[in-house]
Amino acid sequence: MAQSGSASGLGPEGREFKSLCPDSSLVASGMLKGGLYTALITPFIDSEIDFKSIEKLIEFQISSGVSGIVMLGTTGEAPCITLTERKKITDVAVAMCGRQIEVILGCSSNCTKEAAELTALAQSAGADGALIVAPYYNKPSQEGIYKHYEYIAARVDIPIIVYNNPARTVVDIKDETIARLARLDNVVALKDSSGDISRQSSLEALLEADTNIMQLCGDDINVVPFHSSFGKGWISVSSNIFPKECSYIQDLLLCGNIKEATSIQMGFIEFYKHIFSEPSPAGVKYAAYLMDLISSYEVRLPLTGASNDLQRKILKFLNDGGYVG
Repeated sequence: MAQSGSASGLGPEGREFKSLCPDSSLVASGMLKGGLYTALITPFIDSEIDFKSIEKLIEFQISSGVSGIVMLGTTGEAPCITLTERKKITDVAVAMCGRQIEVILGCSSNCTKEAAELTALAQSAGADGALIVAPYYNKPSQEGIYKHYEYIAARVDIPIIVYNNPARTVVDIKDETIARLARLDNVVALKDSSGDISRQSSLEALLEADTNIMQLCGDDINVVPFHSSFGKGWISVSSNIFPKECSYIQDLLLCGNIKEATSIQMGFIEFYKHIFSEPSPAGVKYAAYLMDLISSYEVRLPLTGASNDLQRKILKFLNDGGYVG
């Protein structure tokens, strides 16, 4: 049974986490606020979307002070969500969040026309932005990647977050390509899951004087070093469970307090390692189930649920931290 640890923003040592930068005043200016975005899981019951749990998750995120949520991304098992389900999930998220927090929708496809259609649907539904990963499986050239995003950006006005995750897509969006994309009016941010934190500085050096792109960390474990240079935000999986704690870490980083952010971050490294030790989001879904945030930790095939060994590790971490008992 879940206790009130995460819900109240109390860490393992009883530390209370309160927002330091509630107005995002230290975040880079742009069409999105920046800060902490939670890559939200999609809960299921008997293979059907569990909308009651989705509402509970969104309410938890809103009350915890995150900048926004990312629906229908990799963590949301987007490849296994039908178009009808996508529309219903989008409508619920946009209606619940209103103008309280931003709603970013995953709009990825390795078919450029389909990705553009999904992005147009996100815009018409009232989403605040679209997260679009590089085309996967096709293995396009850098010119092909550029034209993929150019085609989409020309057909919508919604802010676009370019998502670079070469481990999943088998293609890496090179810094030179990202710098070109930054010149497109509605390409406003980059979610970087390359794992190479040295690229932030090299990208900044390539940007033209009148262009800017907000760099968002896409790897929970790297968020501190990512913000030591040009990081302005974080799209997190762990914040499904610890939104107040992750928001506090993010605020510390934006305020330049690397030392305290590192101290708190170290308390969650073990959890990060656990939930990514098996294909995500199996681990974080099990944690959400233990925290009574969702009614079932099932995932859709071809993914499978957390192994017994992973379940034991996650339960131990949450028990030891006083989050469940």
